[in-house]
Amino acid sequence: GFYRLVKVIPALDEWRSRDGGFWVYRFFSVLLATLAVVQTWWLGRRIGGARVGLAAGVLAAVLPGLVQDAHYARPEAFVTVLTLAAVMLSLPRETFSPWRVFGAAVIIGVAVACKISMLALAWLPLVALLPVEGGTAAGRRRWTWAVGLTLTGLIVGFAAGYYNMAIRSSQFSGIHTKLDGLYFTIVPVGT
Repeated sequence: GFYRLVKVIPALDEWRSRDGGFWVYRFFSVLLATLAVVQTWWLGRRIGGARVGLAAGVLAAVLPGLVQDAHYARPEAFVTVLTLAAVMLSLPRETFSPWRVFGAAVIIGVAVACKISMLALAWLPLVALLPVEGGTAAGRRRWTWAVGLTLTGLIVGFAAGYYNMAIRSSQFSGIHTKLDGLYFTIVPVGT
């Protein structure tokens, strides 16, 4: 999905070509890996202070897996940025925000559409509720809302990401029309 952004940016005709496009996709991988380093720095600073943030950012910058992913046109850097964005939204704060829970769930849903293994992070949006007391009536209502928002967000994010991939009929065998793309979006979401 994200790598298709190149097709709508004006003046990138050469980059859209088969040979030139390779460098564009690699550029986006580098850009996303750099963004992941910044996100890691911010999370470290938010959780443990300036020194922890600096250490986390430096470690992320030299992490062999992230460096390798930045060198290739693969979705791992994109999924890493999505995961870190979901973590940023899911950090517990003093006040409960249903929009942060829903936003994190949508982001994880898009990540699941990119890599099914990201489904293991479906619980992540609920981390924002850790400071909320579940023993009170208000706390139980918040948890109920949060679980509903998480499930809804996961479905919306997955459907949006998966449908975007499915309508690209050249990417998958067996999908020839946008109706096929819709069908292959609804069936996985329904199951």
